[in-house]
Amino acid sequence: MKPQSVKHITDRNSLSDLYSSLFTGRDVFLKSDGINIKVNFIKFSNGRIYLDIPVENYDVKRTAIYTRNMEEVAYSHIIPTGMEDKYYVFETEGSQIFFAPRKEQRIQIDAAPGKKTVISQLISNFVIKESLMQNQSRVDWLRHEIASGITEKYDYIKVFFLGDKNIDARMSILMDDRESIFVPDINSAKQGNDNETDPALYMQNIYHLENELAEKNLVSEISVPLMYKMMMPFGYIQANRRYPLTEEDLFKLKRLGLAYSESISRDNSLFSPSGDTITISDLSSGGLGIIFREKSIAKHFREDALVIFTAYLPDSTHASILCRVSNITLSGNWYRVGCRIENIDSEGETNYRKFLQSE
Repeated sequence: MKPQSVKHITDRNSLSDLYSSLFTGRDVFLKSDGINIKVNFIKFSNGRIYLDIPVENYDVKRTAIYTRNMEEVAYSHIIPTGMEDKYYVFETEGSQIFFAPRKEQRIQIDAAPGKKTVISQLISNFVIKESLMQNQSRVDWLRHEIASGITEKYDYIKVFFLGDKNIDARMSILMDDRESIFVPDINSAKQGNDNETDPALYMQNIYHLENELAEKNLVSEISVPLMYKMMMPFGYIQANRRYPLTEEDLFKLKRLGLAYSESISRDNSLFSPSGDTITISDLSSGGLGIIFREKSIAKHFREDALVIFTAYLPDSTHASILCRVSNITLSGNWYRVGCRIENIDSEGETNYRKFLQSE
């Protein structure tokens, strides 16, 4: 099957063959509120799917099941109809098979003595958001402190923290890119250098969505991220003018942002990483998997959330790693969280690569 091609199957006889060959007796997972639950595929009979779901009082709703076969994934949307002989019964309108090769080979970690590899000091972006919202007086003081530290004359200044708004266009961009937004002049049609934000994207995703920018005749902007451990954004400093901004303005605001990022990251009243120790099950240059049994640890993870932690490697070295959660799976009594690496501190990256090469 060619990359990105999808095969749709709706014929009942073909579906019966598909479920018999790809689902029965294989690892099948049920999508459920941000977590993938390993289930037993019992049978496909009379157009209905029978599943054994090993979760007490499972809240049945419209969902999907999937399984992997080499470089292909078979995926079926399913609709609950009831229960029969202690099995959950679903109907389906069909199934899709699509090409989804694994991006890279994962190294399985040896559990032998002396080879233990774990993570700790974990904190996620949504936990940081909740903490900032619960410490509003402290956040307001920091907001005033940062704004007071801006000595240059700007026509508009804003200091934003996670939790100030449910949806914020700048925060969404900074969460994904973790780079400053720099628009020297919206009236300049071309992007001048690599430091500058694409003016067309800025106009579409920010400027046209905020009427006050036009109402105040603001033609330029710099927004620099505030980042926990210099990797995970938790806010930003925004400055605008009615005339163009310069590289010097960008340099000064970046320096201010870095200084406050470092000092605020040490504030234990706002940032309290988990002291839980979690085992790494597998890893590669682009990602890693962790496993645990404690349900209390699962609260630290959500699909697509950013998490930052310290990985402790067997050779007594460590690495601070920023990851995005790709998937969360419950198999029996074990949770597995798959993470895609977004960033590693410079010294930690050397340690991590060296460990990979030694395996």
